[in-house]
Amino acid sequence: YKLIDGVCTDSKAFKTAARFGIPMDIIERAENLSMHVANNCDGPPRSGKSISSDNAEIVPSKINQDGDASLFAAAVNVIEEISGEPSNVIKPRWSSPPKFEGVSCVYAIYVEGSFYVGETNGLAQRIRQHRKKGKQWASSEIIVVKVDGGKTDARNIESRVIQKMAQRGFNMLSTADGTKIKPRSRSDVY
Repeated sequence: YKLIDGVCTDSKAFKTAARFGIPMDIIERAENLSMHVANNCDGPPRSGKSISSDNAEIVPSKINQDGDASLFAAAVNVIEEISGEPSNVIKPRWSSPPKFEGVSCVYAIYVEGSFYVGETNGLAQRIRQHRKKGKQWASSEIIVVKVDGGKTDARNIESRVIQKMAQRGFNMLSTADGTKIKPRSRSDVY
């Protein structure tokens, strides 16, 4: 067996249930409900597409099916361009991968056509705080990148992402942290 960081998209629950004698009509009903939830409620995708912790594949959801997929993809590109790291997308109601706990990261939340950009060392807690703000926040997708240089570098990247997104015409919910950028290294000063 191999433990992989991320969301399980290949559950063996139905086979296990059959092996332990659960009646087939119950298993079939559960499969039908599972497919319904996957297709209508932004649950884990069942089409073979998945979100891996090691890539930046975007799986469209209700949030960006209204023509916002290109806007979301453009935000992913800005964050990856500035951070130099591959991004991860966290779907609504999904937990953050454990690899983001206790490390600095920069994240962007897509809320009804606007973006909030932040940085944190405790992504799961920060996501819970944002999702408590209301239905729009709870049903938002989140782009996240890990920052190896610590909190100072994360704040720098956060500011640069906010500035770049504002320059490119994104509607921004967070602008204050984009007003000051401290140099990351001597090469950034010159």
